Amino acid sequence: VFRKSGYQTAHIGKWHTGIDSGWGRDWDHQIVWNRPLHPENAGAYYERQILSIDGVEKEVDGYPADNYTQWACDFIKGAHRDSSKPWYLWLCYGSVHGPSKPAARHKGMYKDADVPLPADILPPRPGKPDYLNKTQSWTKSKSGDIVAMKSGEAFGDESGRKATLFADWVRQVNECVPAIDEGVGKLLQALRDSGQFENTLVIYSADQGFGMGEHGFRTKLAPYDATYRSPLIVSMPSGVSQGKVCRH
Repeated sequence: VFRKSGYQTAHIGKWHTGIDSGWGRDWDHQIVWNRPLHPENAGAYYERQILSIDGVEKEVDGYPADNYTQWACDFIKGAHRDSSKPWYLWLCYGSVHGPSKPAARHKGMYKDADVPLPADILPPRPGKPDYLNKTQSWTKSKSGDIVAMKSGEAFGDESGRKATLFADWVRQVNECVPAIDEGVGKLLQALRDSGQFENTLVIYSADQGFGMGEHGFRTKLAPYDATYRSPLIVSMPSGVSQGKVCRH
């Protein structure tokens, strides 16, 4: 729709909704990690990825979140687009998806952080349905620690096989977040440096929440607040009220 309305369109990052990623039809510029097209590379959230760059496939090294940020900043600053036209960019980070491997500079960042234990990570759960016992993803070890067991996530979750401690798992997942924080900061700075910040609509969201021990979960598949609540932040200094929260 944006392209038909005269915008230069770009997509950078993860794609997993069928093998047709829309290059040449929907996107004037695209650097896509097409997971369905290359199932042998579908687990490469944090290492070398098979990418299609404007229709040409190649393998690319580096930490993907950092790569995506750099390519997005290049586009914002004018690369791969007609500067006389308005533009639309869809940037899709793959972090913090399992197996949740932090960037080297962030590994161990939260090693001493306190990790609160959800009240109902283990049964019994008065007032909750019995099916939660079938989706139970955590157990108590002989030493009394809470450790990972099999979860509802069929792809990427290595913690059950390793019987990872709950606190260590939470820390590891959260150590993947700073790369995204840094990336968003660089994107906003690129908008400021190029004089586009005031007039650019930025929407930050995700496809779901994730149960991190709540109700025994280590999954995104359940009708509970922890698993379906997604971030949604909208910013445009020239057109959206600043610092406001919509509760609906």
